[in-house]
Amino acid sequence: MPKHGLTKETVLDAAEELIEAHGVSYLTTGTLAKKLGIKPASLYNHIESTEQLRCELAVRAVRMLSDALTAAIDGRTREDACFALADAYRAFVHRSPALYHLILMIPMTGNDTMTNALPDVIVPVFHALSGFRLTEEERNHWQRILRTVMHGFSTQELWGFFSHTNTDRNETYRLAVQTVINGILHTESEHTKHQGGAQNA
Repeated sequence: MPKHGLTKETVLDAAEELIEAHGVSYLTTGTLAKKLGIKPASLYNHIESTEQLRCELAVRAVRMLSDALTAAIDGRTREDACFALADAYRAFVHRSPALYHLILMIPMTGNDTMTNALPDVIVPVFHALSGFRLTEEERNHWQRILRTVMHGFSTQELWGFFSHTNTDRNETYRLAVQTVINGILHTESEHTKHQGGAQNA
C-alpha cells in the first residue's frame, strides 16, 4: 500500500487483518509497518506507539460488536430480540476472534480510553431485555446471565470444546438461550402473582 494512501482507518484495517491472521500478541508498529510495506516512522502520523495501536483497535472492536448487536435487535422485542442478540454475538466471536480477544483484555489493561468504551457492548443487551417487565436489579442480573451464556458457549465452541459429539450445536445454543428466557419469563410471572395477591388482599 503506498504511503500517501494511509489513513487511520486503513491502518486499523491492516492491524485487524494482522491480528486475525497471527494473534493479538503479534501486533506491533513494526509488524504492522512491514505488512503495509512502509517504515515504522511513516505510521506516526496516525499511531504513536504499539500501545496506542492496540487501544485504537480495541475501541474499534467494541464499536463493531456493539453495532452488530444493535442492528440485530432493531425492531425486535422480548424473546425475538434475545435470540437475535445471541445469534449476532456468536457470529461476531467466530467472525472476528482476535478482535473479541482484544475486547476481553480491556478490563485488565487499566487503560481509561478502552475501559470507558467497554459499556457500549452492554447497551444492546439491556435494550434486548427492555421489553420484559423487570426491576432494574433483575435486569442487571439477567443481562449478566445472558452475556455469560453467549460468551461461554461461543468461546468454547470456537476453541473446539464441543467437537467430541455430533449433537447439533445450533440446537444446544438455542436451548441455552431459551433457558435464560424461561428464567426471565418466570421472574415476570412472579411479579404478576405478587400484584394479583396485593389486589386481592
